Amino acid sequence: MSTKKGRQSKLFFEKNRVKKPNRYFLDLPRHSKKTPSPESIILVNNKLDLLDSFKCSFQVSKSQSRYLTPIQSSRTKIPPGNLVSLNVNHYGLGNARAKILSTAIRSMDRLKKINLKGNGIIETGASSILNSINRENILTLDLSSNRIGTLGIDSLCSILKDDYCTLEDLNIERIQISTSCLKSLCSSLKHNKSLKKLNLANNNIGSGSGIFLAEMIDYNNTLEKLDLQWNYIKGPEAITICKALQHNNTIKILDFSWNSLGQDRINDSIKRFSYHLFLNKSIKHLDLSNNNFSAGDCKILSETIKVNHKIKGLHFEGNSGIVNALGYIETREFISSQSDTNKGKNTCNDLRSEDIMCWICHKWTDVTIEWDPSCIVWNRRLRHFALFKLSSQTEPVYIHFEIDNYEPFLLQKTETGIYKCTRSVPKGKTRFFFTYRGVGQISNQYSIEAADPVIEKNVHFYAEFSKKVLVVVVNCFDNENSMSIAVPRPIIDEYQLPPGDFPEPDIPLWNFENSIFAGYIQDTPELLNKCFEADWANSKLHRLMKNDSSRSVCKEIVRREYQKM
Repeated sequence: MSTKKGRQSKLFFEKNRVKKPNRYFLDLPRHSKKTPSPESIILVNNKLDLLDSFKCSFQVSKSQSRYLTPIQSSRTKIPPGNLVSLNVNHYGLGNARAKILSTAIRSMDRLKKINLKGNGIIETGASSILNSINRENILTLDLSSNRIGTLGIDSLCSILKDDYCTLEDLNIERIQISTSCLKSLCSSLKHNKSLKKLNLANNNIGSGSGIFLAEMIDYNNTLEKLDLQWNYIKGPEAITICKALQHNNTIKILDFSWNSLGQDRINDSIKRFSYHLFLNKSIKHLDLSNNNFSAGDCKILSETIKVNHKIKGLHFEGNSGIVNALGYIETREFISSQSDTNKGKNTCNDLRSEDIMCWICHKWTDVTIEWDPSCIVWNRRLRHFALFKLSSQTEPVYIHFEIDNYEPFLLQKTETGIYKCTRSVPKGKTRFFFTYRGVGQISNQYSIEAADPVIEKNVHFYAEFSKKVLVVVVNCFDNENSMSIAVPRPIIDEYQLPPGDFPEPDIPLWNFENSIFAGYIQDTPELLNKCFEADWANSKLHRLMKNDSSRSVCKEIVRREYQKM
């Protein structure tokens, strides 16, 4: 009896005892007389421990596995969650776990935002999740970087066609959508009343996509942001899309970057593409960067964009041109530096270059600058001439902003005789100076600081009048305004010189006879020498010298500098 009890207690303790961690030793041959060093034993044990931890990292613990396996009992119900946002991007769920997740999503009626980006979900998994979503509550859906296929697109179209659909933001970037699926998607969006943002980037839709996108743009009247970057759209497809945009009144943000808009040299489509695009009156933020536009293309774009005064945010980097501070496109030679590392970047949200003059990204605001003749620091010789001219005619007064590389911008004269302009400038410190008749000026109305470095440049003002301007001090102010109503690409008037007038005042060179010192006695060598001898005799300098030779040397040194003194 005692033997039986002892045997049972032994089994009990064997079963419940705490296992000690395994110890590993070097397996040496029996005939080897070498004893392993403590350092080598520690090294081997550490490596084996690392291997065990690496294996364990691939095993799902019991506490985690219960969320990834279907509930077998029909009596057990998933409690209705209060989740509003579900973010499982890049969790590597795969298709099987996506189906399990759809069971949980079915009970989450309050979900407004779902992010499933980069989970390797394919058709059946995507369809299961989309069919489980409460389409009357969901606002944001991210399915990017998943190959959701035809079944997934069909389920998505079913949501978008629903009269009670509330979806506002849809991201299907990099899902490798086919032409037939794109057709179905655009068809479902034609009459959708909720979607505001659509991201179709990185899908290589290219040829054949223009007609479907154009129909969707033509009919849909709620979409505000459309992202079409990295889609190999060019030539006829771009023209078809822009024709539809010409009549669209809702799209405010359009991303056409990283396409092939400038590569259609055979059909010469740039003129028609830009003509239809810039006739649109609703787009405020446009990205045309990295489209291989040549210098000739940029000249065409610079002319056609002049009629558009609505686009305030324009990105154009990566082409043979830049956008200046007024919103115009200027031609500039460009050396391609495109790389795959930039692929997929949304340049409408990035500030990646000093040459970007995007009023929206840089948060530009309006300022009004005045040139009041009574506040100007005048050149004395110019003042009398200016007061006479300003009272009888409109004079050429220019402002030179640092953001314009100090190029001249003509000010407009008001009824009160003050010249002014309203410009949109970046927040922060803005530096500038004025010119009147080619002479640099500053105003006491604004703060003054030294120009660092000194501004010295040849400036073309109007007609045949150009002049080299030298400025050592500038005006400045800190712009903290929050309003922006200035019109981009304003019509710039060129000053017309009145008949018989001349660009610069005819001011004669200074000479003594015509100066205010004409009545004074002029200095002569005899007069200067007489004055010097009198001043030397009355000074105490000669008393500081110990001998006559030192006094004579000192006297001659002072005599040479006496006129300056």
